[in-house]
Amino acid sequence: MEGEAPAKSHRVRHSGRKAEKRQQKDNEAETKQRNPKAFAIQSANKLNRAFRRAQDVKSRKHHIPVVDRTPLEPPPVVVAIVGPPKVGKTTLLNGILKHYTRQKISNIQGPVTLVTGKHRRLTLIECNNDLTSMIDVAKIADLILLMVDASFGFEMETFEFLNICQVHGFPKVMGILTHLDSFKQPKTLKKTKKNLKHRFWTELYQGAKLFYLTGMVYGEYPRTEIRNLCRFISVMKFRPLTWRSSHSYVLADRMEDITDPEKLRVEPHCNRNISVYGYVRGTHLKPSTMVHIPGLSTLSIDPSNYPCLSPHYPHPTPQVLGITPISPPFHPQLPPFHPPQEPRQNLPESIMMSSMIDTTTTMDSKMTESKVALFTGEEPFCLFVTSCVNSSVWNVNVSMHRTLNQLAVIPLTTRSVPDHLSVGDNVVCECCLPCASIPRFVMGFKLPPPTDSPPLTPPGFNISSPRMMEVRMPDEELVEDAGRRRRRAIFQGGGGAGEGGYVVENHQYHENSLKTKSPFWLNNIFSSLLQTFVDDSDDESSQDEYEHEGIEQTRMNREEFENMDDATRVLYEGFRPGLYIRVELHNVPTELVEHFDPTYPLILGGVTSTEGNMGYLRTRVKRHRWYKKILKTRDPVIVSVGWRRYQTLPMYYMEDHNLRQRMLKYTPQYMHCWGLMYGPITPQGAGFLAVQSISGSTPQFRIAATGTILESDCSTNLVKKLKLVGYPYKIYKNTCFVKGMFNSPLEVAKFEGASIKSVSGIRGHIKKAVTGGGKEQGPPGSFRGMFEDKLLMSDIVFCRTWYPVQVPKMYVVASNLLIQKKDSWTAMKSVGQLRFEQNVKVPVKGDSLYKVICISRLGRQFHGLVVPRALQRELPFKSKPKNERGKKEGKRDKLMKKAVVREPKDKQIAALMVALRTMDNSKKRTKKEERKKQMAHHKMMLEKQEIKDHWRHKEAKKKIYKALAKSEKRKSKSSTE
Repeated sequence: MEGEAPAKSHRVRHSGRKAEKRQQKDNEAETKQRNPKAFAIQSANKLNRAFRRAQDVKSRKHHIPVVDRTPLEPPPVVVAIVGPPKVGKTTLLNGILKHYTRQKISNIQGPVTLVTGKHRRLTLIECNNDLTSMIDVAKIADLILLMVDASFGFEMETFEFLNICQVHGFPKVMGILTHLDSFKQPKTLKKTKKNLKHRFWTELYQGAKLFYLTGMVYGEYPRTEIRNLCRFISVMKFRPLTWRSSHSYVLADRMEDITDPEKLRVEPHCNRNISVYGYVRGTHLKPSTMVHIPGLSTLSIDPSNYPCLSPHYPHPTPQVLGITPISPPFHPQLPPFHPPQEPRQNLPESIMMSSMIDTTTTMDSKMTESKVALFTGEEPFCLFVTSCVNSSVWNVNVSMHRTLNQLAVIPLTTRSVPDHLSVGDNVVCECCLPCASIPRFVMGFKLPPPTDSPPLTPPGFNISSPRMMEVRMPDEELVEDAGRRRRRAIFQGGGGAGEGGYVVENHQYHENSLKTKSPFWLNNIFSSLLQTFVDDSDDESSQDEYEHEGIEQTRMNREEFENMDDATRVLYEGFRPGLYIRVELHNVPTELVEHFDPTYPLILGGVTSTEGNMGYLRTRVKRHRWYKKILKTRDPVIVSVGWRRYQTLPMYYMEDHNLRQRMLKYTPQYMHCWGLMYGPITPQGAGFLAVQSISGSTPQFRIAATGTILESDCSTNLVKKLKLVGYPYKIYKNTCFVKGMFNSPLEVAKFEGASIKSVSGIRGHIKKAVTGGGKEQGPPGSFRGMFEDKLLMSDIVFCRTWYPVQVPKMYVVASNLLIQKKDSWTAMKSVGQLRFEQNVKVPVKGDSLYKVICISRLGRQFHGLVVPRALQRELPFKSKPKNERGKKEGKRDKLMKKAVVREPKDKQIAALMVALRTMDNSKKRTKKEERKKQMAHHKMMLEKQEIKDHWRHKEAKKKIYKALAKSEKRKSKSSTE
């Protein structure tokens, strides 16, 4: 730049440690040159292992190539200071501000933006100790200063925040240990540092930076340590995250109420109009984009550009926004942007609908008739369309100028070509615009508004009839050959005619020539068209090629808008990242202004048109291993996904091998499951987390589950198991008539052919319903079933079915910004919480309780073997049954039994013997009981004596040991004297 001093030349060191190291290195190189054999390979195996390890280390450093989309003046880097209470967050924030501003600032509320160098600005924000603030900060922060009290260790809030970061895209995290001055012993301090460092590496990655703040001097951290920390922050590089790269967002620096004072006087609690100031971050913010404010709702915006201090500001003066705002002396405001309306010339309200209604041919036939044509030479590239969606429109040419980048739009509603048009005019019909983007967008960039008289050709266009050429579809072999030649040309830097080109009739079209001469959006059109023929996924160096193309595309984009003023540039690409804008929000609830707290971040997250629709989100969920409670289906949870926080009723399920989605009552304990919930459509791959409450603080881990969005759908196929039970009432061999399973013959007709099973494991299927009279007639709903084997009357028959389950459509935004105490927002409570608060017991069904059933079943009695008489006559004598002979012998035995009759004297003798035996048994029983008592008494006496002996021996041992100790002591004294 002009006025700057020339750069100083490098001064080579001739003395000192660096000079000695350079001299030693030169000597080693000379030694290797003089005697190369001495430095040759000594072991091939060692070299092999070293080479493999070097390649492994190198492969771990590979990342997916990312296109550098950083603007020339990027927005300030958001540095968030996070940690539990009383850990030193405010003290660190004051120290960093004092380091850059050379002044002490107290009572900081909200984000603080300051200039820290020629090309870098910082936005410092202190995170509150509640879940909503931690979730919002994790979504927008570029660098996290995670503070840990070394005297206490890692707390629950630290692990909660790390899990939140893992879900929403992990930003850069630097750990900071404080309260190190509480350790008095150096050995204890060193051991504590080592333990905390390895625990920190376990949670993040090996080698994560952990900074130490040794102590405090007069209530502040040492200047040297703060300076070293700021150096780390100033040189740190950040990798773009997927969600932020594809969504625009604004972190509000300050908010102003611009509601009409007269309206406030008449109605104090009316909806407010506010203006929010902040830097655009992420991707370009289109004027028509809807934004979602976490903690409020989704709103439409009215943005306008707002001047701000450049990062090249000569002195690093801070902008402490929210405390002492420093603003320019005047604020020129651009008029609010509204998309220009095209003049209608007797067109229907919806061109797309009219084209679908008026068409007389199918879309396939139109696609087969369509052609694609390209210009060659120095004429502007054009796209020739021979068939349009609207059949009432004639053929038109679409063209773009290389330098002016303008497109003429002329509505054509008649079959006759207008008089003022000729062949070769560069125009596009109005009905073709919806094919690219609605309304009046091509490849995402705004076209200039039309004038009263539509321009036929933009200034500088050559209206002479251009030379056209048709592109014909190449064969598969030609496609592979073209792909090989294209890849070879890109790494070899081009080549002669035919290299890296595509087969064109009588011509060769070279891709590199298009990239160097055409605008960037035209490159996107041709690239998407030509990439359908060539697949470079099998190329070994596809990553390098992708990165090279991305860098080249970024350079072309910057050159395209380099000389444009901001007003025109905003019309094409929107508000680019790095601009400081003012956003107007209308009809905002008055509670947001009345209960505004600057310590809670106010984020305006850009929402695409697709993400504004509602549907069912299919997710992969896992209950967190540190969360103690179980997650039940239909229990309300608060979900954080994308920019949103809302409450919904998820339903969990497992997917069987036949893709059946079977509902679960609870989430599994140590494995993943799938979940369905109702909410706004979210892109695939976005992470989410679920908590059951964001109000207050609990001593337990609060993150209930984490997961990933798999897909979005408008319908569900969730089913749950249902068993239909029936009972047999007629059995004929393998045929059985069952009742009680259905209520009418119509229900049976729907289940004809369904598989059924008995409790004993016999399988079968349903045949027909029992209708009409007959002995098989049963109650309504009876049916005839066929089984593998004969059933018993005691069997129970059941049919396994699946019943569809509907996912409840519940979506409640967690609007905690509208209340006074932000961390006390509550919504729907679970059934368990309501029962606990109202002291209501869980209803118990008797049929659902587990019972110990003791069923005594008599053994089955089978009839004896019966041999037919005809078969008995043919059997030999030995094999004939001997039933007759057994019966006679039994009768004879009964007749041979004799009755014994005693005499009176014998009866007296028998009675006396019984009495004597009874007396003897009684005496024996008495003696046995007395013997047991004596033995128990003797055993008790022995135990008492044993206890006495034990204590006597113990006392004796003590006396002996004391005497031995005294003698040894005397000996030691005598030896020392």
